[in-house]
Amino acid sequence: MYRGTARKGAGVEVRIMAGIGPGGEGIQKALRWLSERRQEDPQAKRNKLIEEAGVRFDLTPAEVQFLYEQWK
Repeated sequence: MYRGTARKGAGVEVRIMAGIGPGGEGIQKALRWLSERRQEDPQAKRNKLIEEAGVRFDLTPAEVQFLYEQWK
């Protein structure tokens, strides 16, 4: 069962599955926001976007780490 799906880049998806990754509302909103930012500015720095998402959506360190590992 999928808890959420967020598009990233050129149609590639990150899927958050129950028990595999964080699936809270904050991480789901962060993934949507990151996808939107990347579409608006494909040259945006990945690290900067992830750090901003962490602050904007009050993510835990584990959730931010998940973004670094899974959102390309």
